[in-house]
Amino acid sequence: MARRAWALSRDVLPWLLHGVGLLGLLLLAIGCTAGLAVAPREQFMGDVFRIAYIHAPTALAVFVCGAAAGGAALVVLVTRGPRWDGLLEGALEVSIVMVVLLLAQGAIWSRPTWGSYWSGDPRFFATAWFGLTAAGVLTLRAFVTAPERRALWSAVATIAVVLALPVAYKSVVWWPAIHPPSPDPDSLARGIAVPLGINFGAMTLVTIWLVLQRARVAWARDEAALLGRGSRSR
Repeated sequence: MARRAWALSRDVLPWLLHGVGLLGLLLLAIGCTAGLAVAPREQFMGDVFRIAYIHAPTALAVFVCGAAAGGAALVVLVTRGPRWDGLLEGALEVSIVMVVLLLAQGAIWSRPTWGSYWSGDPRFFATAWFGLTAAGVLTLRAFVTAPERRALWSAVATIAVVLALPVAYKSVVWWPAIHPPSPDPDSLARGIAVPLGINFGAMTLVTIWLVLQRARVAWARDEAALLGRGSRSR
């Protein structure tokens, strides 16, 4: 019975994941359309503000990836479970993609707003530092072939890496510069808050889908490697 349930879950899970991803993409299309074509112009920044409808949700996606990677790293340290190591790998890879998108969006927003594509704002640097160090952990993984050692070293390094995210979040409070603090949702007009809320939910679903899809690739690779070692030992 348990074996049959596990086989069923392996068949159903990919379809559930695709459903989550498709729902996220559909909501993202709705939210972006509403933000670009329906939402009113922002009082101070005008149409330049419209990039916030994707920029702020992308920032949330970075934090979702960081939370998934940090949580997986903690579980790896406690259980040494290979499944969690695969989740860690997937979360780190997707986080790098999201950081690149976030910094590109920030540069597009920064040029007309503050006069340059890049500034010395602490939040910019903390976000870039997270992306670079996450790439460093993946590089470390490429050079460590022993699965147990790779999982352990990656978990320790990942916990150190994700500490950059709370620093990035609080940087606008600790070191005020040009980047504004996150607005109070209650202060936003309904026409702005609704598309933002839709895209926050959409990017969360898309990020979960991407992380789990990438984790499934890591799990399949590790299972194939384990089977290969087993056949050679015979």
